[in-house]
Amino acid sequence: MALVLAKGNSLRPLWGFLKEMSKRGIVNTSLVTCVIKVLGEEGLVNEALAAFYRMKQFHCKPDVLAYNTIIYALCRVGNFKKAKLIAVNEIDKAVEMLRKMEELKHGTPTTSSYTPIIHAMCEGGRVVEAWDFLVELVKQGSVTREFTYEKVRNALRSSGEINLLNMNYCKLIEERIKRRITHVMKVKPNLKR
Repeated sequence: MALVLAKGNSLRPLWGFLKEMSKRGIVNTSLVTCVIKVLGEEGLVNEALAAFYRMKQFHCKPDVLAYNTIIYALCRVGNFKKAKLIAVNEIDKAVEMLRKMEELKHGTPTTSSYTPIIHAMCEGGRVVEAWDFLVELVKQGSVTREFTYEKVRNALRSSGEINLLNMNYCKLIEERIKRRITHVMKVKPNLKR
């Protein structure tokens, strides 16, 4: 119901519904994160941000996915300033949660888990850490998004740290990106790059 209300831009009923369900103990972090995602997809980024900040009100604690989802929603509409504020203030918490997920064997973090953290690190001037995270992602066998790879390279170049790039990893990343693009073009031939 919460997702239907969010998709329908029925915000007042959405907040009322979540508040009522929270009293019954039905609202959890996953549900609020889904609401944030839907609101972000609908272009209601301020409302998505409000949902993120209301998590405590609903007796939920943001996790890595919640942080990634709100940062992605903000970046998607070009609101890098707000995304940077969440990332800079909370990036260490997001990294800590990512590590805790790995430690507790709650699955292997994917590109979707790493990408918002990498972007936030770039925006926050933590470009060396962003590169290290990108390399960690590649070592796990994941394929980073082309935009993320370029963002890290440009950030390293801008900060005078371009010499940190390991050409072996760059070649591996570029090969994987090309393979994924070739695969997608074969599966969905009508897509334009």
